[in-house]
Amino acid sequence: DRLKRRKSAALANQLRLAMLIAGVDIMGAPGGTVSAVHGEREIEHTVAAFRQAVRLIEAEGGIRR
Repeated sequence: DRLKRRKSAALANQLRLAMLIAGVDIMGAPGGTVSAVHGEREIEHTVAAFRQAVRLIEAEGGIRR
């Protein structure tokens, strides 16, 4: 919810970079693209990557709890 409320190009970039660190490319937008070839394994990986990304951004002070 905090990520959605903050319309910030810098924060969107932080999210993209943090997701890339976890092995997921959201293609430059925080919307996240899903294709027909994404199965349960890929979705679970993406959710785990998102959690890791949010924690990383929080640790860097980009968002607060």
